Amino acid sequence: MLDMNPEDTFRIGSSRVTLDVVIRAFKGGAEPAEIVRRYDTLQLSDVRSVIEWYLQNREKVDCYLAQRDHDADELERVIRASQPSGLREMLLARRHALRLACHLEDDPPCQESFLFAVS
Repeated sequence: MLDMNPEDTFRIGSSRVTLDVVIRAFKGGAEPAEIVRRYDTLQLSDVRSVIEWYLQNREKVDCYLAQRDHDADELERVIRASQPSGLREMLLARRHALRLACHLEDDPPCQESFLFAVS
């Protein structure tokens, strides 16, 4: 049902889907069958078992999820601090230029090469 990898991440069954993903979907109102539809590498029996285990260990799992959120926030802070000044703004400006050039309102599906060609 749950497998912990060396990075201390719980994965569901033999899939690469994490405990975080399944529990967040469940907390968001998704039924087990809906979660399996969203993540087709999951087995319904595994999702049901994980949710049952979560409900029996809610406090511990919520603590684990809070720690994972904290770790992710810290990693993002470290990554952002290591980026050159103005990099994000430059990339956003290039994306905006691409959208204007292609007359798109939403993000383009696969025009990444153009992002780096625009000066």
